[in-house]
Amino acid sequence: LYRRSGSYNMLMLGLIFLLAGVIIGRPYCRFLCPYGALLNIISRFSWRKVTLTPQDCVHCQLCDVACPFGAIAEPAGIPSEPVLRKRRRWLVAAIALVPILVIAGGWLGAQISGPMSRLNARVALAWQLASEDTGRAFVATEASQAFRNSGRPVKELYAEAARIRSQFKLGGWLWGGFVGLAAGLQLVGLARIKHRDVFEPDPATCVACGRCYTHCPNEIIRLKREQRARAIPLKLVKN
Repeated sequence: LYRRSGSYNMLMLGLIFLLAGVIIGRPYCRFLCPYGALLNIISRFSWRKVTLTPQDCVHCQLCDVACPFGAIAEPAGIPSEPVLRKRRRWLVAAIALVPILVIAGGWLGAQISGPMSRLNARVALAWQLASEDTGRAFVATEASQAFRNSGRPVKELYAEAARIRSQFKLGGWLWGGFVGLAAGLQLVGLARIKHRDVFEPDPATCVACGRCYTHCPNEIIRLKREQRARAIPLKLVKN
């Protein structure tokens, strides 16, 4: 991609992610990367997290404004009983929807695995040869001519392409199911009943960049006090 020697589809996909990154922080890492999704889940159980001291919070919202990834959750009071009942129904529906999304995502991934498999050079070559033999393609490419001149049986290439397509189909099921699972868990997270008295960093989306600390007025005062406390012994030593 960065050498500008990839296929047209790969270059367009990279361009889409670059443009999306202008308005969305880390779009691929947050929504498509399997490793990022695993970190999203595991980080919820981390024993060391970025926290905001409740007794020092003055609700200035500067931490929320400063966060580049929208990882600061606003305070949420305890909802009323009718709202609680509605949220419980939403939560049950979201949990029941998870397996449906997994199956639907896997099926959709398997359906698009065919076109996606043509990004593979061997599958694309087999498709080109089949198109030439059936009359769907009237112009031979350099790759197809080189393959025919090599003397290799076309059936071997077809068998190799079929094996690659089956791998793509399996990968489509796994990838689609994983995306469906991530979407379902996201819905469950949105439907959960949460209670917060102060602004809190979301451990699943926080990257511990520390910008919330640098914008917190009480944190700035604390850091200045520490700097003065460290500077006093140095002055005594010099004297």
